[in-house]
Amino acid sequence: MYIFRGGQIVDAGIYWESENNEKVVMRASGYLPGLDNKVYFKIPDFYLMIPILFCGLVFSVMFPYGIGLLIFACICMVHNILFSVCSACEDFLKEIFAHMSVAYKPNLSFFSGSSKKLKKRKRTTPKSISAPNGGNSRHQ
Repeated sequence: MYIFRGGQIVDAGIYWESENNEKVVMRASGYLPGLDNKVYFKIPDFYLMIPILFCGLVFSVMFPYGIGLLIFACICMVHNILFSVCSACEDFLKEIFAHMSVAYKPNLSFFSGSSKKLKKRKRTTPKSISAPNGGNSRHQ
């Protein structure tokens, strides 16, 4: 039996009064507080494992996905920041380049010079230079 009334002798355990959402913990057997118009439900100890298991399940499922969602949100935020910065730079450069004028002058050429290539001269040694061995050379 899991339903008890106020003033009834009960064993040790946890009792819940649903009208006022009041939890009564009886550490030893004794009388439940209140009159017989209060209705208490005995909560077995193993029922406390249900919310604990549910919380464990929620944390074990949501923690990896939560980290993944957090990383995804951070990547989206960084993407939006970089997109905004790049758009601002693009607008700034458009403003700068809009006021620049490029004057095309077809008669101005920086490569105008002689069209002939310079020929390389061959180096020749003069014949009047004497040999280093004291004048004894083959061409005497």
